[in-house]
Amino acid sequence: MLLKHEQAGLVVVTSGAVKLGKILAKRDNCGQDLSKSEAAFRGFNPLMEAWQDSFASIGLLVVALTLTGQTFTKKNIHKLKKQLDSTFSSQAVVANTHDGLNSSRFKYFADANNNDVVGERLAGLCTDTYVICTNVDGVIDKYGNIIRDFQSLEQLNDITFHKDEKSNGTGGMETKLWAAIRFSLAGGMAYIVNGRERDVLLKVHRGEKVGTRVYIQKGEKI
Repeated sequence: MLLKHEQAGLVVVTSGAVKLGKILAKRDNCGQDLSKSEAAFRGFNPLMEAWQDSFASIGLLVVALTLTGQTFTKKNIHKLKKQLDSTFSSQAVVANTHDGLNSSRFKYFADANNNDVVGERLAGLCTDTYVICTNVDGVIDKYGNIIRDFQSLEQLNDITFHKDEKSNGTGGMETKLWAAIRFSLAGGMAYIVNGRERDVLLKVHRGEKVGTRVYIQKGEKI
C-alpha cells in the first residue's frame, strides 16, 4: 500500500506453479505423481489468482504475464517492453515462466527456465532497481557474515555456494548473485533480500540498508 502511495511501479517474477500444482493434485487425490509440466498446468491459474486476490486488497489490478523462451527473441522482447511501459501505476505486473509451455526448442529456453535470469531481463527493460527475494537475509560469506555491500568481483573469493537439492527451482544463491552482478554491470542497482522481512521492498525503495546491495562499477569484466 505504501509503495502504491509513493507511486512506485511493481513487476513481480513469481515461482510456485509447479509446487502448487503438486499440492493441489495431492489434495484432490488425483492418484498420480504429476510431471513438472503437468503440475505447472495444474498450478498456474490458482497461483495467478492468489496474486490477484492479494493485490486487490490494496486496490491494485494484476497484469499476468506468461513467459517462455520465445518471449525473449528480438522480435518479441520489443513487444514485452511496450507492454511494461504502458502499465499504469494502479497495476502490478506478475510474471511467471510457464513450465508447461516453455520448450527446449525455444532459443532462450534456458534463460526463461530460471526465474532469477527472467527477473534480471524484465528489470533491465523497465527499471534501474532489481530486488531478488529469498529466504535468507542476504549473501552470506564463508565466515557466516552477511555481505551488506557487494562492490567487486573479488568478493566472490569470500563466498562458498551450496545447492539445495530439495528445491523445486533451478537456481540458488550463486545464480541469484550472478543475475544481480550482470544487472549491476549494465548500470543498475540490485538487492538480494529476505522476502519475509517486513516492508523489505519499501525499505529498498527508500534507500535503507537491507540485505545485500550489489553495485559494481562499470569496467569490471566477468
